[in-house]
Amino acid sequence: MTHLTLQAVSVARAGRCIISPLDLNLHGGTMTALVGPNGTGKTTLLAAIAGHLPYQGAIQLDGAPVDIKVVSYLPQTHGVSSRLTVLEVLLLGRRETLGWRISDQDLSAATQVMQHFMISDFADRSIATLSGGQQQIVLLAQRLMRKPRVVILDEPTSALDLHHQLSVLAVLRSYAQENDAIILAAIHDLNLASRQCDSIALLMEGDLHCHGDPHEVLTAQTIKTVYRVEIDAYRNQSGHVLNIPISPEEVGRR
Repeated sequence: MTHLTLQAVSVARAGRCIISPLDLNLHGGTMTALVGPNGTGKTTLLAAIAGHLPYQGAIQLDGAPVDIKVVSYLPQTHGVSSRLTVLEVLLLGRRETLGWRISDQDLSAATQVMQHFMISDFADRSIATLSGGQQQIVLLAQRLMRKPRVVILDEPTSALDLHHQLSVLAVLRSYAQENDAIILAAIHDLNLASRQCDSIALLMEGDLHCHGDPHEVLTAQTIKTVYRVEIDAYRNQSGHVLNIPISPEEVGRR
């Protein structure tokens, strides 16, 4: 089983500590949601793990330094102005292996990933003509073209409607399970993260507040402490607990 290990990893920018030394262990075949309030360091931590920011400490994949060739990273901002078609954008995900000619294997992989993400109808359309949500799905699909062992995503569902949030996360989770891959994604919707992810890593002011099973991490009391909001907790018909924020903590106090 694949293992991604962070040991005493910290990140400083402009002389200010953004991420305090933290340890985190992630396993192949799982999808983990990175959650926490705005400005707590989620984007910084993801960029560091993906090799886009310097850090202190050690990040290892199966006991060795991480080879960025096996990591796919989708940052939070990804404006698209290219005239390339969706198919061409996907094929660029294998740019390291593409020669003068595109192989049948590359085309087959692109066709398969388009089917998984339900974007086959867009194959011949310029990506610039798609909506923001559609572009986001195409770029997510592109990240899987190289069969990465580690997938780092910063708010991959931010531009998606409810249906596509669920379908995209289902595809990502299946990819992790089928390829012994590790997916770490920043997600703001706590109930979505709880239902769709195998584990939750909760950041608070640059510290790893806790990491574990979603039901154990995202309790009403923990959410109240970290996010400073009053919570109503409901148990639905399937027994899953939904945490509904009702007011800022300062307003809720009387």
